[in-house]
Amino acid sequence: MPAATGLVIATVLKLVTSLPRSVASIVLVAATFIGIALMKIPLLIVLAVLGPLGTFAMLRRARKD
Repeated sequence: MPAATGLVIATVLKLVTSLPRSVASIVLVAATFIGIALMKIPLLIVLAVLGPLGTFAMLRRARKD
């Protein structure tokens, strides 16, 4: 189990560095962490809710630019 935890942490750190620095990204990352880690909501439910919201936020940002 410790090896898997280390791999997950390494993957998260790599992905976080590639995220655009915006309020929407930070809010989505925080909401995902809170939903999965703190509230113990299943991953599929969190992704089903936050996936479309994140897509909408990024499309809106892309249209603005």
